[in-house]
Amino acid sequence: MFLTPTKNGPKVSRVGGGSSTLPQADTWAIIERFAQAIPRCEKKFIHKLAVETIRDSIQAEAVFWYPGNSGEAFEIAGQELPADWCLNFAKKLMEGAPGLDGRLLRSVLPPSAPTAAFSPRSAAMVRVSRSHTNWIVAVNFRQRSLQPSDLSVMALVRRILVNQRRYSNVTARMTDTLAWLVQCLTTSIDAHLPHARGHSERVAKIAVAIGKHMKLPSSVLNDLYFAGLLHDIGITSVPQSLLLKTEKLTVEEYATIQTYPVIGDGILAGIQQLAHLRPAVRHHHERFDGKGYPDRLSGDEIPLMARVLGVADAVDAMRSDRPHRPAMARTQVDDILADGAGKQWDPRVVEHYLVGRRHFQAICEPGGMSPGEPAIQYVVQGWNADSSDKAGGCGPPGRMKEALVT
Repeated sequence: MFLTPTKNGPKVSRVGGGSSTLPQADTWAIIERFAQAIPRCEKKFIHKLAVETIRDSIQAEAVFWYPGNSGEAFEIAGQELPADWCLNFAKKLMEGAPGLDGRLLRSVLPPSAPTAAFSPRSAAMVRVSRSHTNWIVAVNFRQRSLQPSDLSVMALVRRILVNQRRYSNVTARMTDTLAWLVQCLTTSIDAHLPHARGHSERVAKIAVAIGKHMKLPSSVLNDLYFAGLLHDIGITSVPQSLLLKTEKLTVEEYATIQTYPVIGDGILAGIQQLAHLRPAVRHHHERFDGKGYPDRLSGDEIPLMARVLGVADAVDAMRSDRPHRPAMARTQVDDILADGAGKQWDPRVVEHYLVGRRHFQAICEPGGMSPGEPAIQYVVQGWNADSSDKAGGCGPPGRMKEALVT
C-alpha cells in the first residue's frame, strides 16, 4: 500500500503485493511518489507516510516508527502489532548492538521462546534523529529475510524525510523573520501617523474582504493583505507637519505628499520577498479616469491589487478622523464611492464593496479589529506556501483566516 496525503488525512492505495521482492522499477516509483508527496503532507501524517512507503518498497510484513524520547506518536504499517511489543523489540535490538551508529540489519534473528507472542525472522533499522532517538524499524516474520539492499532503501527514505524536516525548519525561521519585518514596517507607519493608528491593518483587512467577495484566488488574497499593511510605507519620508496640517495644502506641499508611493515602491524593491507587491503599493493612488498619481495610469492599466487597495484605503480614510475633518458617516462614504465609481475608482471593485459592505464594514469601527500579529503570522505562512508570484509553491494553497474579514 502507498499513502497519499488528502485534506482529511492519508489515503491508502495498493501498490504491488505478495511476499516476493518488488521489481526495482516499482521500488523506485514508490520512493519517487513519496518524495513528491511529502512536501504537501500534513505534519501529523508524515511518519505514517514514511513507514507505509518503506513497507511497500521492501515488502516488509511490518514497519513501525520508534519515537524514542521525542514524544511523537507510534506509527505502524502492515501487520498489526502491539505498540509495547514493537517498542520493546526495538530497544532489545539496540541493546544487542553496542556502538550502533545509524543502521542495523539482522538478516537472521535467533528463535524466540516457544511462549513468545511473536517470533520475528529478521529486522532492519535506520535512525532518523540522534537527539530524539527516532528510528524506523522493519520486521519480517514468515517472509524472506531482510537484506542490505532493503536497508539501503530504508536509508534513502530516511534521507528524504530528514531533508524535508530541515526544509520545514528553515521555512519556519523565514516565516518568523518575514512576519517580524512586516510587523516592524507597519509599526513604523503607525508611529509616523499617530492620528491614523491601525489604518494599515484595517486597509489590509478591508482589501481582503473585497477580494474574497470578488472570489480572487487565495494567493492574491495573501498578497493583498501584505500590500495593505505596507501600502503607506513610503509616507514615513513625508514630514509630519504636512500630514498633521489642518489647513488646505499648497500645490508644493501636495506634490511632496504625492511622492510617497514612489518612495514606498523603492523601499520594497530592496526586499526580495516583498518586491512583487511593488505595483500595488506604487499605484494605489491612481484614478480610474487617469487623473491620479504617480504615473497617471487609467482603467485596467492600474494593477488589480492597486484598484482594490484604492477602494479599501479610501473607505478607511473617510471613516476615520483626520486632522482636517472628522470621520464621515457610513451613508456618506457609500454615496461618495458610488459617485466616484468609474472616475476615481474601478466601478467593479466599488460594486463589490457596496454589495458586501454589511459583512465587513465593521472592520472600520472602533474595536472592530482583532490583534494584528497573529493574523500576520498566519498569512505569512500561507504567503510562503502560495504567493501569487510563486506558482506551484510547496505545500497546500495559502488560506486567509476568517478572522481577517469578520
